[in-house]
Amino acid sequence: MALTQAERIEISKKIIDIPLQNAAFDNIKANLDANLIKITNEDNANKSLMDNNTAFIDPYQSELTQLDGNARTVLVEQDVVDGAQKIKQNYFFPNDNQVSLPNVPDGIWKFLAPFSGSIAIGKNYTEAFPTTGNIKEQDKIDTVNAQITIIEAAIAGTRSTGLECSEDASGSCAGETSPPQTTQITCEADGGVWTPSGGPDSYSPEAVIQQALIDIVAAVNDWKSFMLAEKALILTTDTDTGRQADNDSAIAEIDASVAVLDSWLLYDDWDTTTVLPSGSGGTACTAFAAMVAANFVASKLRAAELQEITDEITGREIVISNRITQLNTNLGSVGQDLSTGEINASGSGLYDNRYKAINVRLNLLGGSLNKKLGNARGQDAQDAQKATNASAAALYNSVMKVSIMKAPASNTGTIHVMDTADFAIGNTVYLVAEDQAELTGSILNISGNTVFLDFNVPAKYTHTNRSRLYKIL
Repeated sequence: MALTQAERIEISKKIIDIPLQNAAFDNIKANLDANLIKITNEDNANKSLMDNNTAFIDPYQSELTQLDGNARTVLVEQDVVDGAQKIKQNYFFPNDNQVSLPNVPDGIWKFLAPFSGSIAIGKNYTEAFPTTGNIKEQDKIDTVNAQITIIEAAIAGTRSTGLECSEDASGSCAGETSPPQTTQITCEADGGVWTPSGGPDSYSPEAVIQQALIDIVAAVNDWKSFMLAEKALILTTDTDTGRQADNDSAIAEIDASVAVLDSWLLYDDWDTTTVLPSGSGGTACTAFAAMVAANFVASKLRAAELQEITDEITGREIVISNRITQLNTNLGSVGQDLSTGEINASGSGLYDNRYKAINVRLNLLGGSLNKKLGNARGQDAQDAQKATNASAAALYNSVMKVSIMKAPASNTGTIHVMDTADFAIGNTVYLVAEDQAELTGSILNISGNTVFLDFNVPAKYTHTNRSRLYKIL
């Protein structure tokens, strides 16, 4: 279907306007580029303030997880970017109405300041510290304590030697219903009378205590390894002298605990040098049962040596409790009323310091990261508009060729245009300007950028009023 006059005029105008629009888009981008340098510097400064606190927060969170078993969520830059871009279930502007949060019941955060009830204080999206599957130092201690309970139930001789004393089990049965019965139990169960042979008492490994030794050695080594891993997490570069002094003490306390465990692990497993009572008919076993720890030399499970572990556990549990308090104080809390979003002075510690840096990046009123990303979106918008123009130009140029005049007409058939490449002698052409009538005719000749028409063009057709020559393909 042929284009109407109004359609021809409008399309021709769009074709010559596209380069001007693109130039405007490029100019906007250039201004955005210039402004981006300032915005980026501002946001980099705010990010540095945030990162400076995160550098201390991350190791303190990791150490605290080892002590209380609560997993902490680590903040990374992408979390902040996601907040600025309002990604679904971002931490700083919760936006999932299907997930009710303790401090955001309808799941939608409606305030200008970012939300501080989740990752800002090491929690997950639902404002919790995950505990399932996390191992803490107390768990390792509890495993050691469980073995100590088993060991303490044994007599001193068994704890020191790993042995149990047994009376001679041989003897004879008389009067049983179904002879022969060869053990006391079966004899007496069959109605017989058992007469012990009176042979010597004997010693053999006691299964429970032997296994307890294996288990407690493994548990102590596991506890030791856990403490050493915990020690590796303790910050050694905190610029706050008070906090670093506490860190140094925490390291020294672990070293002291490990030294106690190493010393205990060097003890012999069992006392193999003390001569055990001998005799028969239970006399040796009675004497063995009456022996006390002092009758034996040092070994892992003897009361005095095992007490070293027990005492260390008692001391370490106090240290753990105190260290948890220290770390929670270091990390602190954010001063924000989560019912109003208002930031107040009730916060403390590293969390509050970091949150203030997060706020100046993400606050909906002038947050530096918001401005930076907004600038980028502005640049993308210019590129998108240029891409749209390119598509439109391709479409329009498939139906029409246009060239704008570069000099005013002179009331003759001679005009000067920007480009004659798409025109040829004999072409039927149209000439139009804003608020001027459309003229039509043919091209008589072309010389460079000069076109000779078979009709006169009034002088009021100028470059200024967007005069343009075009032809339909």
